[in-house]
Amino acid sequence: MKKGLLFLMLTVTSIYLFSLEPVGFSVYYSLSSNLKPQQEKSVDILNFPKSSFIKIHFSQLYLKENDQISVKGENEEHSFSGPFNGETWLPSVSGETVEITLKKSFDSNPYFVIDEIGLGFPQSSLTVESICENDDRRNAVCYDSSMQKAADPVGRMLFQSGGSWYLCTGSLISANSHFLTNNHCIADQSGATSLEVWWRYQSSTCDGTSGQKEYVSTGAQFITTNASLDFTLLQLTDTKPVQSYGFIPIANRLPIQGERIWIPQHGGGSIKRFAVESDMDEGGYAVVDDDNLEGWIDNSDFGYYADTEGGSSGSPVLDSQNKLLGIHHFGLPNGYSCGTYMNQAVKISLIYPLIAGYIGEPVPPNVTKVSKATDPFRIIIQGENFLNGIEVFIGQQETPWPNVSYKGETKIVLKKGQSLKSLFPKGETVQIKLVNPDGGTTYTSFKR
Repeated sequence: MKKGLLFLMLTVTSIYLFSLEPVGFSVYYSLSSNLKPQQEKSVDILNFPKSSFIKIHFSQLYLKENDQISVKGENEEHSFSGPFNGETWLPSVSGETVEITLKKSFDSNPYFVIDEIGLGFPQSSLTVESICENDDRRNAVCYDSSMQKAADPVGRMLFQSGGSWYLCTGSLISANSHFLTNNHCIADQSGATSLEVWWRYQSSTCDGTSGQKEYVSTGAQFITTNASLDFTLLQLTDTKPVQSYGFIPIANRLPIQGERIWIPQHGGGSIKRFAVESDMDEGGYAVVDDDNLEGWIDNSDFGYYADTEGGSSGSPVLDSQNKLLGIHHFGLPNGYSCGTYMNQAVKISLIYPLIAGYIGEPVPPNVTKVSKATDPFRIIIQGENFLNGIEVFIGQQETPWPNVSYKGETKIVLKKGQSLKSLFPKGETVQIKLVNPDGGTTYTSFKR
């Protein structure tokens, strides 16, 4: 097995320094508007020279039904109607100038208070850091309609963290608007609140370098996160994206060495592109080049030469059935090339047990440790949510192992001495599948 990228990163720099580059910053700003009885609307025009985008935060926004507030930039206008009473970020607009218009309906008194504004740097393109040989990514429209539809639940993320603005990629994974991305992108409610997602942001031509976004959603509820597995689960406050674009089904299994994969992504915050082909792989298509790599923890990742770049963090890695196999999270730092090291994703089979309950699916067993005992040979599996009657499948066996000793919700033991030992050849990694009586399924592996 190749060395995991984690070893390299610990000796060079932190992932936070090479994966996320700020594309903007926030400034404190004070502006309020309170329409007088004779006024039908107010218009405020703000100018921020050399800004690539402007994003307005309202610490207070009060709208009755049919009241409306809008923000207008160089190329787009976003409107928001009442009733509403609270704080919110409105979608960003491009350019140096924003026009804020507050309109009232009959017999109402809408008002707003602005306390913060996000401003984009003049140059918002990110460093290309994980291209293996040539950049083999192509625009979404270059591929057939089934692949384009499979990638519709993937969105371009803009969010705030520590006073700066960043770009990542994320995807819808449930009918209830659950949205999955990296922990090193968003790790708390503050980031979720600031989240803006562009949907179906892509070019209309195969060789196009720019495109239009079809819809913009803002805001999310923070659900859970895990730094070791580098994932965060959110729930979008806007239900229109999942109604319009659906969600990506989860392939709750381990990756298979050599199987084909592809990655829909918004690298650099640009239009949606697919990493399908790979000039580093025999056969010309991206595949799982190493099915067991070190991430932030042992054996959490798999690797590939599919091209990515800054802003691709959080992108779904899909299998040939367009199911979610992993979440891209590690690229290559500047000065290092593909070959010995590769791009990496966290295995969805490790993430799934931690999110299944949130997305409305049976909570599977969660394995934390697999070890062996001798005289006679046994396999000890420890974790949580092991239900009485759990079945264990070893390797490619289609029937469950008959000798499973249930020790409680946190431990099971596989028995039968030499017969069991023969299924775990020395030096080979063997897959183990655990299935609870309610159908909750998880995968792990063991190498003796």
